Amino acid sequence: MYLTKNDLLQSSIFESYADAKRYVEAAYGRFCRTIWLAAQEQPTRIFEFGANPYFLTRMLAHAFPNAVIRTANWFGFDLGQDNIVVQRTQRFTFTSLHFNIEHTEHPAWDQTGNNYDLVLFCEILEHMLVDPTPVIQKINGMMRPGGRLILTTPNVFWTHYLLEWEKKKNIYPWYSEHGAYGRHNRLWATYEIEDKAEEWGFQLETIFTESVVDASVVKTKPSSTDKNAEGIFAVLRKPK
Repeated sequence: MYLTKNDLLQSSIFESYADAKRYVEAAYGRFCRTIWLAAQEQPTRIFEFGANPYFLTRMLAHAFPNAVIRTANWFGFDLGQDNIVVQRTQRFTFTSLHFNIEHTEHPAWDQTGNNYDLVLFCEILEHMLVDPTPVIQKINGMMRPGGRLILTTPNVFWTHYLLEWEKKKNIYPWYSEHGAYGRHNRLWATYEIEDKAEEWGFQLETIFTESVVDASVVKTKPSSTDKNAEGIFAVLRKPK
């Protein structure tokens, strides 16, 4: 069900193989756990926000070969009414909607449909500049009743962060050369997602923290005992 690291690196949109390898090494456990969560049911219509650089997209396509998968990205510039971006490698062509999700009146939202049974919102929450509630309520409107939203984001209570605080070091990154969205602007805790789920229009089905690097953890069910692992994984269900 899972592509290997080498599978993912065979065809990458990264200009630098070394950069691609660093990305995959750092996030491979997150990719695998996200696919594990997705595969608890068999989705047929999937929408993935923030799909670039498409490693998770390719794993979704491999795990669910019969599913329709649509994606969206934002690269910090406006494409006007076209709202489409195309990226190619030697083996793959990726076509995504292109829009800033924080502009909730953007016409591209009208192209997202309203019958998805799985939406992925992975590693986006921490980059947002304002309260994500209007955005996630929009995502709720894309989904069929009973559909699932998988949300992942770094854990503000990660042990590494706590140790850095004890050393009087700032856990937030320096300003990004890629603009306001190029850095982590706001880190989250599990209890905040638990508190927000109903306001967003969902029932919280599961939430836990886990390593985003070590894919071996995916061989077992998630544990709720470690509250200080690096990544938050949440599954939210749209009520029927």
